[in-house]
Amino acid sequence: MTTGRREVSSKRPAERLREWIDGESNVAETARALDVSRQTIYNWTDGSKAPSIEHTLAIERLTGIPPTLWLADTLVTALEAEEDDGQRWDALTGAMAAFEGVLLKLKGR
Repeated sequence: MTTGRREVSSKRPAERLREWIDGESNVAETARALDVSRQTIYNWTDGSKAPSIEHTLAIERLTGIPPTLWLADTLVTALEAEEDDGQRWDALTGAMAAFEGVLLKLKGR
């Protein structure tokens, strides 16, 4: 879908990272570039874990995938969770704290 000046993708960041690795690199090279294990890369690309704020910034430098996509994905996942309201609230507040951290890091660039 195209809106205004830029194209909007409906792909989740894990899928975008997986596609970038398949087209531009491989898991081992990506892990080395990001200073993480190959297992960590697999966890990020299968969606079982999300990268830290620092890693989302490093992923952006390497791949162009913005950190805000990872945060938005975390928020959507928390909203979709079939957990009790307390757990959902904890997940949302954690995601918002992470979002604030990214904004502060971006501001400090």
